[in-house]
Amino acid sequence: MTTQSVADIALKAFNGVAAKISGVIKTCTITRDSVVGTYNPATGSWASGPNAVDMTGQLVETTAKAVEDVFPELVIGPSDKVFIIRGLSEAPIETDTLTIGAASLVIKAVGDVVGSGDLYFVVAV
Repeated sequence: MTTQSVADIALKAFNGVAAKISGVIKTCTITRDSVVGTYNPATGSWASGPNAVDMTGQLVETTAKAVEDVFPELVIGPSDKVFIIRGLSEAPIETDTLTIGAASLVIKAVGDVVGSGDLYFVVAV
């Protein structure tokens, strides 16, 4: 028996849902400008921050209830949206821009589902 990765299982699940219910699985783009890290006054230099990124994946919108265990300290507001995202080349981070069609949202929390690096809970506003 072949062991499947979280990415394989997520792909099958997303494709299965897309085949049965149109419009639920959406393509998304995550963008990030290069970010300067923290300033070190002792050296007079800035640390490197995350590199610029532009990646595409798939998502499905879910409910706040789905992430209570992932983000116990986060209070989900009425305008916050919660997504499960797969197919990214790297993990999204807070302040990345999430674009779905014509809508642009700012990511405010990211949770790596089972620590796989392949499937993420994302809260954006």
